[in-house]
Order: sequence, then structure tokens, then C-alpha cells
Amino acid sequence: MKLYLIFIAIIFTTAAACGSGESSCNGACYKSGQYSCVTDVSGGLMLCPVNFQACNGACYSSSVYHCSNGKLVYGAASSTTSSGSSTSSGGTQGVNAGPVPAASKSTTSTTKAATSTTKAATTTTKTPTTTSSSASACAYSNEQKWSGSNFFNQFDFFTAADPTNGFVKFVDQTTAENDGLISVSGDQVYMGVDHTNVQASGRSAVRISSKTSFTTGLVILDLDHMPGSVCGSWPAFWTVGTNWPYNGEIDIIEGVNNGETNQVTLHTNTGCTISGTRNMTGTSTGSNCDVVATDNAGCGVTVTKSNSYGTNFNSAGGGAYVMERSSDAIKVWFFPKGQYPSDLLSGSPNPCSWPVPDSSTPIGNNCPSSHFGPQNIIFDITFCGDWAGAVFASQCGGTCTTYVANNPSAFSESYWLINSLRLLSRSY
Repeated sequence: MKLYLIFIAIIFTTAAACGSGESSCNGACYKSGQYSCVTDVSGGLMLCPVNFQACNGACYSSSVYHCSNGKLVYGAASSTTSSGSSTSSGGTQGVNAGPVPAASKSTTSTTKAATSTTKAATTTTKTPTTTSSSASACAYSNEQKWSGSNFFNQFDFFTAADPTNGFVKFVDQTTAENDGLISVSGDQVYMGVDHTNVQASGRSAVRISSKTSFTTGLVILDLDHMPGSVCGSWPAFWTVGTNWPYNGEIDIIEGVNNGETNQVTLHTNTGCTISGTRNMTGTSTGSNCDVVATDNAGCGVTVTKSNSYGTNFNSAGGGAYVMERSSDAIKVWFFPKGQYPSDLLSGSPNPCSWPVPDSSTPIGNNCPSSHFGPQNIIFDITFCGDWAGAVFASQCGGTCTTYVANNPSAFSESYWLINSLRLLSRSY
């Protein structure tokens, strides 16, 4: 969903012979449509994505970061993250880039999300089949179950300004508890937004990021309710690595405004494309996952089940989303309530016995596994901003921020009601 608008600058020390239509920047060749040659604070030249600036060896978006004394600082000078994540491996960036996604979906991205145009070869196999014949090699174990009273212990609360320019105020855990934005009842966890007060400076909401990260494995989210299809809202359940986009991003649940279908999207740096037949039931919206080449849109898959998202999901009684990261694919399944595989919540699920996934992205020569590093899990609900706000007038009419500020009761259905979040790995 939200993307880290921070890049390690492309720096070359040897002269390059540039081709037709290319320019040279400090020895590197580039095309002006995607990159530009900018002056670093040190006075040297650096190659950065278009509209980015340079700060002591790092490229950044000035709408998200600023350069202070040669170091890159998130948001306003006093803003810090609460993620507790380690500093990005970029070294010279001087910024904690843990699970603090800082970029946006542009209007272009929104258009791609709202259409069903297939831009990549896609197989929409509807017949349930298994994906492997080896049950022993496919089964997962070593389950971590986050639910009830232990759920929020696994997360940090993000309280800085919304990196996607949303009309929102993310609050800390104590405030969220006192204001009724989060609560626990038995094993169930509630996370919502303020839906009682007119809020002229942004609606109060919660955004949390897991304290631990994961690589390969299985993530199972069982929930009775997700944020409804409400004009102005932009909820998401997703994973992301540090130093975006070099460790990748996987959007598992995401949509805006009054949307009725879920979109699964991957975001990477250059060198991750999808070709050939994909064994999945969803519809592809793009084949290039590179955020620069796609203007941050990435490569998406629309889940075709009518009850996969928002109000329709809730009316059907909820369901489960599963994301599997393995050495050869990233897959996402949606199971409506009452249609769970018998082993889904057993502690030892075997996805090889499940139906064809809703989304499947092969990992290999065209998209090496190096594009996806350790990632943290994030839940959030924001409003307006770079995606929901960009299409609000066409989808809902009027002005997004005015509507969100003055209609608190419209967001009474903007909440997550989670039964459990499970992380599993394989034993070898």
C-alpha cells in the first residue's frame, strides 16, 4: 500500500558511453523520464528518481523526508517512528526506515486498481486443484498465534504524520485504548477509527507494525470484519521491508472508498516482471512490479470473488486471507467464512491440498527472490490521501477531506475485528 519513498542513489565512478536519448550523470547513463541528475548536499552529482532530492548519498521525496545536517529525517524535524526497527542498511541515510512506508499510490496507480484490464498473461483457473503432490514437503508448523490479550504486544504503534498524505491522525496505544479505537474481547481484537467527533484536522485512527519480521513462511489472518466500503477510507493489511523498495512490499488486503473487490499488489525495485501463465483465479492488472517503471503501481491482481473486500466481505460473515512466501512463489488465498480448508487453523496447514490461489507470482529468473527481504506486518486505516483522495470526486463526489471531517458516523464500519493472526514456517 504505502511505499518507502527513499532510494539509495545510483552512483558510478567510471565514465559511461550513453546511447541515443540518454544523458550522463556522474558517469551513469539515464533517461530523463525516470531519473534526474541532482546536486547532493555535499555538492556532488547523484542520479535519483524523478522529483527526488539527494541527502548525503540517499535519494528522498521532500514530501516525506527532509535533509538536516547531512542526515535524512522522516517528516518534520521532531518526527520519529515508534517501530523500534533497526536503521536501514543504507548506512549514509541516517534514517530509521523500518516499517514506516512512505510513498503513495499515484492517480495512475488508482486507475490501474479500479479497472479489470489484464496487462499480463493470466490464467483464471476456477477448478480447485492442488499445487503439489508432496504433502510432507508442503506442510507448515512452528505456529505463532497472535490474538486476544497478546495481540498488541506484538506491534508498535505508528504516530508520525501519514506518509501517504492522508487526512488522519495516527494515535499511540494509550490514546487508542482511552478513546475506544482498540479493544480486546476474549480472543477477538478490535481496531477502528473515531466515528463520533467532527475532526477538522484529520480523523483519529490506528496504524500498527509488527515488532518482528519474517522471510519465507505462511501468514494467516482470520477475521470477522474488515473496514467497510466507505467513501474517504483507505484500509490495508500488508507487509514491507526496510529500505523500500529493495526489500519489497506485499499488499494482501487493500482498497479505497466504496470499492467492492480486493487487490493484491507487489512492489519492488527494478528487475521483477511476470511472464507466462499464472495458476490463479484472480485477474492481473500488471506484469511489472518495478515501482519506478509503473509510477508506484507495482503488479496487482484483483480478487474476483464478490465477497473478498469491504462491505460485501462483512455481509458474508468475514473470512480468512493467507499469504505464502516460498522460494518459488508469493501466493495469496481468500477463503470466505464457512469455506476454510479443514487444516487452515489446525497449526499444521498444508497449502498443497488447497484450491488454486487467488493470486500467484512466480519467483525466479524474471523476479529473483532477492527482491523480497525480511518484512514486517502492518495494519492501518487512513483517509483520502494520494489514492483514496485522488479518485474521491469521481467515485463519491465532492471533496474528500470535507466529507471525512464532517461525517463521523459514516465511519462506524471502518474497523478490523480479528480472530487471530498466525505465522508459520516449515521444519526441515
